[in-house]
Amino acid sequence: MSASRSRCQPSSIKTSINSNIQNSIKCSMIKSMRYQLIQKVNKIKTQ
Repeated sequence: MSASRSRCQPSSIKTSINSNIQNSIKCSMIKSMRYQLIQKVNKIKTQ
């Protein structure tokens, strides 16, 4: 029981790290997309 539990833990830590990385990547992608949209709108406004 204890052996299987200790074997399980590292993988769960790995998956949590992976999900954190994926979330941060998603967040940065959304931010960059938003920034590009704002830039486009600003260009249209200045024309």
